[in-house]
This record gives sequence, C-alpha cells and structure tokens, in this order.
Amino acid sequence: MQAAPTLRQLARQFLGLGCIAFGGPVAHLAHFRERFVEEEAWMDDTTFADLIALCQSLPGPSSSQTCFAIGVLQRGWLGGLVAWGCFILPSALLMTALAVGMTSFAKLDLALLHGLAVAAVAVILNAMLGLAGKLTPDAPTRSLAVLAACVLLVVPLAFPEMTALATLTAVVVCGLIGSRMTIEKIDANSRVACTTVGPLTARIALTLFLAAAMIPGALQALGVGGALDPAAGLLRSGAFVFGGGHVVLPLLQAEVVDPGFVDQATFLAGYGGANAVPGPMFSFGAFLGGVIEAEGWPTVVFGGVSGVVLGCLVGVVALNLPGLAVVVACLPFWEDVRHRPSVRSTLRGINAGVVGLLGAALLLATMAVGEVSMERGVAWLILDAAVIVIAFGLLRSKRAPPWAVVIGTGLVLGVALGLR
Repeated sequence: MQAAPTLRQLARQFLGLGCIAFGGPVAHLAHFRERFVEEEAWMDDTTFADLIALCQSLPGPSSSQTCFAIGVLQRGWLGGLVAWGCFILPSALLMTALAVGMTSFAKLDLALLHGLAVAAVAVILNAMLGLAGKLTPDAPTRSLAVLAACVLLVVPLAFPEMTALATLTAVVVCGLIGSRMTIEKIDANSRVACTTVGPLTARIALTLFLAAAMIPGALQALGVGGALDPAAGLLRSGAFVFGGGHVVLPLLQAEVVDPGFVDQATFLAGYGGANAVPGPMFSFGAFLGGVIEAEGWPTVVFGGVSGVVLGCLVGVVALNLPGLAVVVACLPFWEDVRHRPSVRSTLRGINAGVVGLLGAALLLATMAVGEVSMERGVAWLILDAAVIVIAFGLLRSKRAPPWAVVIGTGLVLGVALGLR
C-alpha cells in the first residue's frame, strides 16, 4: 500500500470522480473501489468492504459517507471534509443553478417543473422496487414496510399536529420491532482500524451529531421558529435516514413540503433534477435550500440570486452534516459493535420500514402529478401516464442511464407544455 495522499491529491481525485459519478450510490462505490483499491492502492479490498458495511449501517448518505471515510482514514477529519466537499461540489453547483433558474425565470419553472416531476415518479418507483428486493426479502420485513407506509399516510390525517413526526415515528417503530427479529450470524473478523481519529475527536463528533439531530427540534418545541424550522427539518432528515439516496425523499417531503416551505411540484422537479446530475443524491439539499421560503431563511432575508445561493449552501451543509459527523464518531468503535445481533436486527427493521416510506412517497408523488394533469385535461393525464411507463421501463431494463431518462422526460413534457 502506498503512502497516505496529500490533501491536494485527495481533492483532485474526488473532484474528478464527482464530475463523472452518474448512476447512484452503487455506481459511486464501484468508482471508489476501482480508483482507490485497484489503481491508487490506498487500501485493500477487505478494508474497503468494511467501510461500505459501516456506512450502510449508519444514518446518512452511504456513498458520501464512504468517500468521507476514505478521506478520514487517509488524512483525518480534514481529509474527510476535503474528499466529501470535492465529491459533492459538481452536483451541488448544478443543483444551485437549477434553483436559481426556477426562482428567477418563470417560464423555465413552468416548462421544466412538470416534466421533472413526472420523471421523479418513474425514478421513485424504480428505486422502491430495487430496494424492496434487497431490504424486504421475507414476510416479516414486508409487513414492516406496509406498517411504515400506513404510519406515514395515516398519522397526518388522524393527528395533523404530529405530521412532522410521522416519518420518525415509523422509523422508530420499525427499528423496535426489528430488534426482536432473529438474524443470521456473520463473520466476526475485525478489519477496519482507524488511527487518524482519536477517542476525543470521536466523542466531539458524536456530540455534534446528537446536537444536530435533537437541539433544533427541542428549540422548535419551545416556540423558536423562523429559519430554524426548515434547518431543523433538513438536519433531522440527514440524521434519521438509513440508506441515503432515494430513501431520504419521504423524510424531506415531511419536513419541507408538508409545512409549506416548498410546494410539492417544485420539490418533485428538484428531485428529478437530482437524478440527472453526477455525484451524490444529497446534493438535493442544495436545491431545497435555494427554493425554501421561510421567515429568516436566506432566500427571504437577502432575496435575489445571492439569497438563493446562500440558501443552497446552508441546505446542502445541513442535510449532510449529521451523516458525516456520525462517521467520525463511529469509526474508532465500529468493530466493537458491528457484529452484535441486536444492532444488526434493529437496522434490518429500519431498512424494511424505509421501503414502506418510499412506497408512501411514491403514492403522494403520483397523486400530486395526477392532480396537475387532470387540471389540464384527460389527454394530459394519459400522456403523463404513458411517459411514466416508458421512463420506468427504460430505468428498470437499464437501457438508458437515469440522467438521460430524467433529462429526456423533462424536455419532452417541457416542450409539449410550451407548445400547449
């Protein structure tokens, strides 16, 4: 194995990957392995595999956490920040540009918004089915998925004041039930050894994670609102999502759409756009930060392009911060807990619940798109349905990459809407 790279080398490697990393978390991990195990020899296969196991078991975006962990193992927490920042930078800039476009040009908003929202439905359906095959392989896990979907759909109707807590409630319930399930034993050989993060740094990172996850919500409960409300929602979403990527969609929807900070159509359009750019899905936080309208938020305080850009920066940091902090907190202690059956069974329950949450998000997104289509007439409803079916078929069969499907769908419906 070669000597540890410099910060400049880390930046160059991850910036390059951030420009070409299409295809979602699985493709990102394949890029990481090819580059850092085979080409650069920064680590061996067993260490890389255990890093993936760690990041998939923690809340947060798994591919972003893996790139962050690679940087941490090479150059400590500063190396992790350089690696993550350079990897997410290209997609964050593109999502910022989309937010600026949608908030500055009404015609762009009208033409592309609906097309991207329709593409998002196909992407969510494909993601849900893909995750269901991996995370709900048997009757108990499928039952947890149904339970989570019911909680997310029913709680806001029965108890409107608990809408913001519906997703978190579903995750906690599934985790508690999952902890009682039996699970197969795995090889208990320990491989990940972190020498760049000491116990004190890990405890500080854990404190930061807990503070990001709990303090904003506590302040909200005390009546402190304004910009804290959307910030707390983004922090909670980043702190309580397991699996990252598409899984964060229902959490974000509950935190920014249900309270009225972002309308459903804009939210779905941004989600569609996030699937068309390279890099991690959590760059979606940049878009949301740029379109959130809340008292005290940068878009309201500063206005114009500068307010949107500053909002994008706040959004992407808030959504990613908890997931990065928990990696630093757990790296030195991961080998002591990763093989405990109770930990693994709890994660199994949470992951099953995530599939149900994604199913509920699919239903809500389909209803939102259908409502807009019906307002334009039955012909538009049929056209949108046909486009969704075609887009889903292309995604499912892998005949076209997600970015091409999203851009193509957006352009087709955008042009059709412009000619209407």
